[in-house]
Amino acid sequence: MGRLINLRHLDIRGTCISWNIPPTEKQVADSPTFLFNKVCRGCICRDCDSLPALGQLPSLKHLSVSGMHRILQLTQEFYGSDLPKSLPFLATLRISGCPKLGDGQVAMFGIHLSLIHQNFMSLQKLRISDMTNLVELPSELCGLTNLGELRISNCASLEIIRIQDGIDTLEVERCGNLEALTTAKGIHLKFLQSMKISGCENLTSFPQKLAAPSLKYLWVYNCQKLKALPDFMHELLPSLRNLWISNCPELESFPDGGLPFNKDILDISTCENLIKGREEWGLQRLPYLRCFRIYGSDETSILDETWKLPSTIQIITIECLPHLKTLSVKALEGFKSLEVLEIKHRPQLQSLPAEGLQGLTSLATLEIEDCGQLKSLPEVGLPSSLSVLKISSFPQFQSLPENGLPTSLCRVEINDCALLTSRLQNKKDED
Repeated sequence: MGRLINLRHLDIRGTCISWNIPPTEKQVADSPTFLFNKVCRGCICRDCDSLPALGQLPSLKHLSVSGMHRILQLTQEFYGSDLPKSLPFLATLRISGCPKLGDGQVAMFGIHLSLIHQNFMSLQKLRISDMTNLVELPSELCGLTNLGELRISNCASLEIIRIQDGIDTLEVERCGNLEALTTAKGIHLKFLQSMKISGCENLTSFPQKLAAPSLKYLWVYNCQKLKALPDFMHELLPSLRNLWISNCPELESFPDGGLPFNKDILDISTCENLIKGREEWGLQRLPYLRCFRIYGSDETSILDETWKLPSTIQIITIECLPHLKTLSVKALEGFKSLEVLEIKHRPQLQSLPAEGLQGLTSLATLEIEDCGQLKSLPEVGLPSSLSVLKISSFPQFQSLPENGLPTSLCRVEINDCALLTSRLQNKKDED
């Protein structure tokens, strides 16, 4: 393999190749981007316990190793004879489904710590998945100054992640034993722009002072024991625009000081304790909040004065509130800038307020879906600004307003409304 000096992409997956049988000269000549899995497509053999001397491929930029269940570590044989110069241009490293790789404390994914700086200084993207023995990422990763993207998933034993400066994208998914995210004291994660934490059932908190001045996107999903978001978000995360929180039942409030001033999107799903404290959210102080979505709650009222939404909001989505029977006129008052209103999966909803809808003078799109008890729209009440109307999944829906729909409408969609469709068809036949 050492002769493939221009090889840039290598993908090794669950292969039965014996490494002392190299590919033929013709295969190399015909395929400048040679992939091992192409040669071995359909061969799923987990018995290989070593990799070839990939360190002898100086131009290699992308390396993916997956499904190698017997590999314990990347040894001297992997790096080749010229160890300090191995893999100088490697930009992407992906390791998946190698459960024994990284067993013990002396190696990172089987790579001895003393070799990390020498061999991976060009590494930009690191993706790790399905490594059951991985307990902790070593601090030596901090020496990889070009590493910008770190994605970790399905690492059941992983307990702690130290977030290093230089990372711009961090994703951690389905690491059920993860207890802590940490940063070095006083460090500012000045490059971090996106963070996604999902399916980490034992995670209880973020770093006390997560200073990430460039962070724009934060997703937190399915973290059942999470009790708090990062402290002082309004000061330490000044660029945060989009925040999605879902299924975090222990989360009761936003941090002291409220949310960052520049927030654009707020999406809260199945966080009952957090919703109960909504009067303390202080959303009215967020003049740039454009989109608000609430999903999954036992609340019987929505958008009333306790929510304190800013009047400048443009998009509201209300979804999966099983006990909500109506929207009050007050609930819709004051939203002069509202352009899109979506109401979905509310089986008890029986009516919409005519007066409240008329007050939405900027409303362009109204979408109503799966509200089983709703039988009709208000006779007078759809605003003259409306251009798109979508109605779907209404078994009881029987009629449109007798006085007709607004002439401003450019698009009307009616789907899965059997009674209404039948009546409209009969009316058409009569005409």
